[in-house]
Amino acid sequence: MAGTRDDDLESMPFRALRTTWQPVALSSAVPVGGIHSYTLLDEDIVVVRLPTGLAAYKDGCPHRGARFGIGSVVDGHLQCPYHGWRFDGAGQCQLIPSLGPDSVVARSARLTSYAVVERYGFIWVRLAEVESAGIPNIPEFEDPTWTYVVAAPTPFGTGFRREIENYLDMAHFAFAHADTLGKAAIAMIDKYRVSEFPDGFQMDAAFPALTSGGGSISKLQQAHDRVQRCWLPNVTTIRQKFHDGQQRLLVHVPSPNTRTSCTVFWSIAISPGFDGPPPEKQLEFAVRVLDEDRVMCENQRPLEVPMNPEPCRYVPADRLALTYRKHFSEFCTSALARLPASAPPSGCAASG
Repeated sequence: MAGTRDDDLESMPFRALRTTWQPVALSSAVPVGGIHSYTLLDEDIVVVRLPTGLAAYKDGCPHRGARFGIGSVVDGHLQCPYHGWRFDGAGQCQLIPSLGPDSVVARSARLTSYAVVERYGFIWVRLAEVESAGIPNIPEFEDPTWTYVVAAPTPFGTGFRREIENYLDMAHFAFAHADTLGKAAIAMIDKYRVSEFPDGFQMDAAFPALTSGGGSISKLQQAHDRVQRCWLPNVTTIRQKFHDGQQRLLVHVPSPNTRTSCTVFWSIAISPGFDGPPPEKQLEFAVRVLDEDRVMCENQRPLEVPMNPEPCRYVPADRLALTYRKHFSEFCTSALARLPASAPPSGCAASG
C-alpha cells in the first residue's frame, strides 16, 4: 500500500537529520577500549574508542547480526561477541577466526561506518555522507578561562521537537516549574525580540529578578538579559548576561532516538569570576528543573509535534515555537535536497 502524504511529511525530519551531527555519548563515557551503543534516528549504532581513535558503525556484525555493544576491543580491533570477527577503525574485517588469518572472505567483509567527532565534551555522529549543518561554534566551551560542566544525558519519552519547543517556551515557568523556580517565576513575557538567521533564530529579552517573599536572592535569580539562540535543526543555548558583566551559558541538544523518544545532552558554563553557585551546584538544581520538563513533555499528545499539526489556538507567547516550526520545515526541505536521489537509507558506507 502506497504511503500517504502525511507519512511522507512525518518521515522528513529523520531523513533530513541524517545529514546533521547529533550527540550520542559523553566523551568521558567512552575511554580507550570502550564501546557505547546508541539508537540514533531509529538506527542502532555503536561508538568505539580504539587505540587509533574514535569510530562509529552500524551496530550489527555482517556475519550473523550480533550487536557490538556487548563485544570487546582486542588487539586494537572491535571484536564481535559471537564468532570473534575483528574489524579495524575503518570498519574493514581483519580476522575471521574460523577461517584463519589469511582468509579472502575476511577482506570482503566490512562494516557500515559513520562520521564521528568530539566537541564540547560530547561525541557527535553523522549518518549520511552529505552534511547540511555543522556543529555550531560555541567558543566559551573551548575557552580555558570559562568553567563548564557536562551533565549526564537525560532520556525523554517524547519526540525531540516536542522537547525543543518546550525548551524555547517561557510562559510555562510559573506552572510547570512551581516547585523549583517558584510561583514568582515569569508567567507573562510580552516584550522580546526575535532575530532570524540562515542557520536559525535568536530571542533577546530582559528578565526581571525573581523575588521570593522579600528575602535575599541568589545570583541566578537576579535580573539579567537573556539571549536564547537556536541553531537548526536542534541545538539551543541560553546566555544570561547579568548587570555586573558576568555570564552563564547553557547548551541543550535533544538527540533523536526514535520518533517518540530522545536523549537530552546538556552542559553549563560560567564566565571568569562568576560569583554565583559553582557549576556543580547549578547542575543539581538544573536536573530537577529538567525532570519537571520531562514530565510535562511526556504528558502532551501527540508525543511528537506533527509536521502538519492540527489547528490550535495560539497566543503571542507561542511565537518562538512557531518560529522554530517554520525554520525547521524549511531546513528539512533544504537538507533533503542535498541528498542524491539514490542515497541508501542505511548510511554512508556499504557493508560487505
